[in-house]
Amino acid sequence: MRRMTAWLIITCILVSLSCTSVDELKLGRMRQLNFIESKCPLSQPDAIRLQSDNFALVFRMNENPGSFEGKICISRSKNQGKSWTEPDTIIQTTMDCRMPRITQLKDGLILVHTTLYRYQKGEPAGCFIVRSFDRGLTFTVPQLIPLFGFDGMAASGPVIELSDGYLLLPVYAYKAGQGSSILVLVSQDRGENWDRFHVITEENSTKVNFRNPVIVQTTNKDILCMMEAGREDGYLYYSVSKDTGESWQPIQRSSIYGWNYDLTLNSEGTLFCIYNDTSPEGISCSRSYDCGISWEQEASVTDRLVDAMHPSLFPIRKDRMAVCATEYEDDLWFIKASIFPVSSPSKPRGLSASFQGKKGVHLRWNRVDGASYYLLYRGTTPEFVPEYGKSGNMIATPQLPKFYDVQVDSGSTYYYRVSAVSGRGKLIESTGNQGEISEMLTVEVK
Repeated sequence: MRRMTAWLIITCILVSLSCTSVDELKLGRMRQLNFIESKCPLSQPDAIRLQSDNFALVFRMNENPGSFEGKICISRSKNQGKSWTEPDTIIQTTMDCRMPRITQLKDGLILVHTTLYRYQKGEPAGCFIVRSFDRGLTFTVPQLIPLFGFDGMAASGPVIELSDGYLLLPVYAYKAGQGSSILVLVSQDRGENWDRFHVITEENSTKVNFRNPVIVQTTNKDILCMMEAGREDGYLYYSVSKDTGESWQPIQRSSIYGWNYDLTLNSEGTLFCIYNDTSPEGISCSRSYDCGISWEQEASVTDRLVDAMHPSLFPIRKDRMAVCATEYEDDLWFIKASIFPVSSPSKPRGLSASFQGKKGVHLRWNRVDGASYYLLYRGTTPEFVPEYGKSGNMIATPQLPKFYDVQVDSGSTYYYRVSAVSGRGKLIESTGNQGEISEMLTVEVK
């Protein structure tokens, strides 16, 4: 199993309510940074990087370890995670609050929603939402999101904002004695009202009881919804909408075997899915370069099975992603942020050629860290532009940094360039998983 070698751990140790300054965050070595201390159990973290470049972290806090009641708190960092404010309570009810998710809209408005649970019946009752108009300093009174015709609902994925300003919130809803339906709620007024919904799958329409949907808008403007099918199945399923969520294609099974997952799209257009895994045990990450249709081989982020109720995945910088999850050890609870690189591979260097008789051209170049395979281009003029596809001038996709080109003619001159690709899936050039093109190599075949 290939592991992501550059990662960092941020740790919340629960001992007392105070905040601790930490050293500069450095990539490439594992460190445990104590920035919140509390005796109260913390769980289900969700973090985002705000437009101000500050960080905000929401999580569930249980002040009484012997009860099922939990409240939703927020902590903030103004210095890239080196220190954090004391937790502020933003949602607290007479029922248990779970699975908080935080979103910032383009105009700066921050939304946090949570699911209420009836533990007497062991089922979700509904969702509350709060809004902040001052970048997360204060929040409105919790507002119940209505959903008529159902007895309860739960939301495990964040709100997403479309280009027209509409907001979409994925939920799974149920009626007493029946299975669950996967819905997308719609708001046209920045989350104040949620007065209509679209159906992804209805109960009894399939034999699988889907739950925990998460949606993301991909680079081609489609909306991808992934969902769990239960531990008895183990795989994540997906559906795609090509009309901003109004209608959805039939649900299909993905290649990802896991649960408690999250999705996010980085600035280069690569889609990431983080999830609890059993083989290897811990948290794994997969990438998709075709908008969630296929996924590359998974990589391990942590090698321990942690108590990660929907781990949060968010960008730190253009070339860094972070995964927040919780862990319980030695009577202490931890919130960790594992940071790993996600940038495109660097430019291949050292492109050279040699000959073996008159049979062809042996091409070699230096290996690129993080490359899964390479794209080799060949032209007949010095001005040729590398073009991917059947009609282009790409001649090979070798996994090793070498290729033997036998499709050459004596007395001709050829021009070669090569680039590295970080994913194993089908290449979509607009996503940026292809690195920079190498310098041109001129080869005269005698």
